[in-house]
Amino acid sequence: MRKLTVLPLLCSLVVLVLGGSGVAQETTAKNPQSTKPPAVPAGVAQAMRVKFPAVKTVEWKLKNDKNYEAEFSLKGIDYAVKFDGSGRWLESEYAIPRSAVPKAVLDAIAAKFKGHRITEMQRLERWNDSHPVFELHVENAKEIVKIQFGADAAILSQSSKPQPIKAK
Repeated sequence: MRKLTVLPLLCSLVVLVLGGSGVAQETTAKNPQSTKPPAVPAGVAQAMRVKFPAVKTVEWKLKNDKNYEAEFSLKGIDYAVKFDGSGRWLESEYAIPRSAVPKAVLDAIAAKFKGHRITEMQRLERWNDSHPVFELHVENAKEIVKIQFGADAAILSQSSKPQPIKAK
């Protein structure tokens, strides 16, 4: 008689443990802000190892567009690399020094964004474009602006958002 009551309790416990972990993984994979890494498909992980064989430690994020982003440092440079779900490389972006930004781009920033200061400089490489893109973030007291330039200083895209209000 006692064995019959223990079996349903044991089954319930197994369902709770296994079922709960499945829910946690699904929630994590859908939330790119999660502190837990998403489950990365084997093809994506393999593509990362092939493209960057020297990298040993990677932080993965599942982005809102359902692509996987690998963040890592290589030779002291911070990278963010995107792959689609099948493992196809989409783009790489990495921090660059001011000296690596074309003079024409720096001149365009100085002319079009007076009163702003440069806070980030990155180079982007994309699977479907043989020309690099230079992404600069500039800000002033009111706004943060992200601008993508071609090497010739043509603005490819631009977006801005207001500066966060600082608590007093």
